[in-house]
Amino acid sequence: MPMDGVLLNRITDNLNRACPLKINRINQPTKTDFIFQTFGTEKQRMLISMHPVHSRIHFTNSKTISNLELTHFLGILRKYLDGGIINEVKQRGMDRIITFLITNRDEIGIVHHYKLIVELLGRNANLILLDDHDQVIDAFKRIGGFDTIKRAIVTGAQYEYPNALDKKHITKLKTKDKFDSVRQNFEGVSPILEKEITERLQKENETKELINELITSNTLYIYPKDYHIIELKHLNLHPKTYPLMEGLDVFYEGLVEQERINNYTKEPLKIIRRELKRAKSKLPKLISDLEKARDSEHLREAGDLLLSYHTQAKSGLNEVTLQDWEGQPITISLNPKLNGIENANDYYKRYKKAKTSIAYLEKQIEITQNRINYFTGLQNQIEIADIEDILEIIEELKQNNLIRQKKTKKKQKRKPNYIVINYDDSTTIFVGKNNIQNDTITFKLAKKEDYWFHAANTFGAHVIIKTDEEITDDKLELCAQLAAYFSNHRHGSNVEVYYTKVKNLKKIPGQQPGMVSIQTHRSLFVTPDKDYLANFITSL
Repeated sequence: MPMDGVLLNRITDNLNRACPLKINRINQPTKTDFIFQTFGTEKQRMLISMHPVHSRIHFTNSKTISNLELTHFLGILRKYLDGGIINEVKQRGMDRIITFLITNRDEIGIVHHYKLIVELLGRNANLILLDDHDQVIDAFKRIGGFDTIKRAIVTGAQYEYPNALDKKHITKLKTKDKFDSVRQNFEGVSPILEKEITERLQKENETKELINELITSNTLYIYPKDYHIIELKHLNLHPKTYPLMEGLDVFYEGLVEQERINNYTKEPLKIIRRELKRAKSKLPKLISDLEKARDSEHLREAGDLLLSYHTQAKSGLNEVTLQDWEGQPITISLNPKLNGIENANDYYKRYKKAKTSIAYLEKQIEITQNRINYFTGLQNQIEIADIEDILEIIEELKQNNLIRQKKTKKKQKRKPNYIVINYDDSTTIFVGKNNIQNDTITFKLAKKEDYWFHAANTFGAHVIIKTDEEITDDKLELCAQLAAYFSNHRHGSNVEVYYTKVKNLKKIPGQQPGMVSIQTHRSLFVTPDKDYLANFITSL
């Protein structure tokens, strides 16, 4: 749900109490999100999101992915605001518009005054930088004069606030307002808050308490699909409560993360499904051709008969009926342009071609089946991937020339995002969630005597356990659980898991990263238990 003006009023109050704040650095982790790294009494990261659905502003402790390439607007913000001081934060009435009053010195030490306007207006959300004359320096979304009659937001234009609605402040709320539409009469009230206010106004003695809570609450009440700074009793649900800023992190983290994952997976999933479809449609044709090639003895026999009885297969005939070596009649198709010997040679050529194609077709079937396995594995890996995992999968597709690489500066290679579980002082478990991670932990991190786990006969994670002690049943169970859960059988029961020492593994030449052959192994059978694994992996 979008923030309303009443909730934004409490956020503004919290931001204002943290002032003055020095802006140390501004980052842009996504196309719509900006992170202001600030310092007041402590280091704090302020998120300003222009997302069309989840536009918001608050202090955040959530981890963000790496910064985008430097965008034009990010460059403008850094040029004018890096090193500046946020002196005050103001809200326009109870509207969803916030103004940051910022001072900063230029290269020669002259102090300049700037305003950063945050308009959290849903799809029209905007971030606008103004100079000390309220002229637009630049904006996240530029709105030209031809696009709107009322106001233009372009460089050099005089900034004008959106037209204010003639509504009352929430502190003017009275019991009699229960008979009218609260949203139409009061500023900053969302539909969900209107329902709650209307229900509470039915009790005359709650009006003052309600107003006081709306203008002083620093608690966020979170429901499955909604949240607010007061308890939404009309939903008849038990909420989770958090401090205001922490609660906003909790509510949006899952939503935004999943949306980011969906955005990042669109292109790789499209490519994976395309290649998988091609391989699956190609395989039956190859198998059919192989069966035909193997069933080619009749071509040699026809050539032998035509060579022996070539005088009966004169040119101009479309077919000829001869007796085979067992005295049975057999009809042989002919090329009317060729005589008997030439038709015999033609059959020998077709026979030789069929025989020589067998090895080629068998190799192509193997390659095609490997491609099916490879892309099916990638599809499975994307289902359980976070942002870092998906970026690694995209990099793998680029290396295989399935995604076109843009010419950019070479970035330092990141450490693969495999899971590390510190089981105890002497035991560490590593879990790879994609091919790159699997290859890294098995062939670069693991030693020959370490144990390796993998779900049997399916695609999934490599699990490595490194320990100085004997592997107990509890450790075996955990590793098998991890291998089963991070596989294609995560929803199954009694999943077979292979385990063996790393010295018994061999990398398959010419295959994709993480593909191994096993010389010998033992098996465990487990039923994946997400709740059990959550004790070891907090992000599960």
